[in-house]
Parts: sequence; structure tokens; C-alpha cells
Amino acid sequence: MVIESTDQVPSPTITGRPACSTSGDKVIALDFTADYNCRMAQEAIPFDTHRFVRNLVAGGFTERQAEVLADEQIQLINSNLATKADIEALRLSTTSDIETLRLSTEAKIESAKFEIVKWLIGAMIAQGTLIVGLTVALNKLL
Repeated sequence: MVIESTDQVPSPTITGRPACSTSGDKVIALDFTADYNCRMAQEAIPFDTHRFVRNLVAGGFTERQAEVLADEQIQLINSNLATKADIEALRLSTTSDIETLRLSTEAKIESAKFEIVKWLIGAMIAQGTLIVGLTVALNKLL
């Protein structure tokens, strides 16, 4: 039985834990059947633990075995999923890496430009000197 309410209702406990979490003064949902039903709302993807446990019990598992298996299933699912915070951290890290790479590339381009200009000026001076030298030598020969 699930009760939804906006009033503050004391949260019952089953196996020593609250049957469902509350949000401030408002109770989101109370489930008096078992505490594993409320865990479904806290997971990254919907996983109906109550149905899972019910099917396992119907298949011959004890309720405790089914609950432990449901807990392990949730841990397995959640350990392989990225949360919004994980994705945001990855986005920020990637953005930072891209910006660092962009700045590094710009610095290398500027350095390459400087080297090219330096070599061009050196080549122009050498070419000018060669032309002057050839002109002087040609004038001496004629």
C-alpha cells in the first residue's frame, strides 16, 4: 500500500530503516510493504525491486535471498552507470583539456610563424647580399 501526501507523516521503519525518504516537510511516498520498494525511486534507472523480489520468491527463493539478490542487482546496475555529476565532471574536464590544447596549439603556431619570418628575413638578407656581390663582381669583370 502506497500513500502519497503533502503533510508531514512519520516515516515507518522496516528492518530498522525508513521505508521511504522524505523531502523537507513533505513526504514523497510511504510504502508499507517493504523498504526495498522505496529504493526504486533513488536509482539512476527505474528498477522495480518489489516486482523482482516477488518474482524470485514465486520462483522458489526465500524472501531474504530475493532481497539480497535485488540489492546486489541494484549495486551492479549503479556501479556501471554514469550519474549527471559524473557526466558534468567529464564535460568540464574535456572542456578544460580542449582549451589547454587550443592554447598550446596557438602558441606552437605563433612560434612557427616567428621561425618562418626569421628564416625568410635571413633568406632575404642572404639573397640581397648575393645579388650585391654578384653585381659588384659583374661590374669588375666588365
